[in-house]
Amino acid sequence: MKKFLIWYIVFSVIMFIALYALTLYQTAQRRSLDYFGELIEDVVGMRNADEFMRYQTKAYQLNDSFQTDDYDVLVYQALTEGTQGDVHHMVVFLIPRHDSIPFAVSLDDPDDQMALTFNEGETMIYQSEDDERYEGRALSYGFNVIGLVYYDVILDQTYDGTLTLYDYEGSLILAEDVMLEVEDFNLETSGFDLGMTQEEKDDVLDINAYVKDELLTNISLFLVVDILVGGIIYFVVKRFSLKMSK
Repeated sequence: MKKFLIWYIVFSVIMFIALYALTLYQTAQRRSLDYFGELIEDVVGMRNADEFMRYQTKAYQLNDSFQTDDYDVLVYQALTEGTQGDVHHMVVFLIPRHDSIPFAVSLDDPDDQMALTFNEGETMIYQSEDDERYEGRALSYGFNVIGLVYYDVILDQTYDGTLTLYDYEGSLILAEDVMLEVEDFNLETSGFDLGMTQEEKDDVLDINAYVKDELLTNISLFLVVDILVGGIIYFVVKRFSLKMSK
């Protein structure tokens, strides 16, 4: 019986650690998603994506902004950290100015023609339909889900060309000249603003505050079940041992 108790205690400790780690991970993921939603709401409400970009990137700047009858369009440049150094991005936000814009009601809507292209003269530099991240997806579905659409375009060199956006029906939203300079990052000369440090992210997420109640609930349930199951198994094993000893 003593050996059984030792093994059960070891098993319980392992399960307790696993439960703690799983709860912490799930809560952190859920809080990150909730905060992402809060940032998106701010972009739509304030017509400004600075805080969103500050959270998501190493450094960023607003390159251009445009306004049409139907949309506010924000064009940012940003850097993120890659395995081989900085990765340069163009991030384009489309924020509706009213509720009458057309959009997909499902992610696989075959009628969706929303797209982004970037041309230098006659040369096609980028088109969203060729981007495997967007392939087969109704891009305008973002309006239905989060209230906006944003594109993330990876830049591998400096570009000076025409940014063109199309809506759900394939109608032109805008076509504007945009200059995107890609060079080694230097904060003092780039004009970029720095993104959040990991410490700042930890502060705004405040995971400990969110995980505390859930940990208490899960641990309390675990202890009740663990003691109950352990007691039942101990009782059954003890009775079986007594019968075998007769």
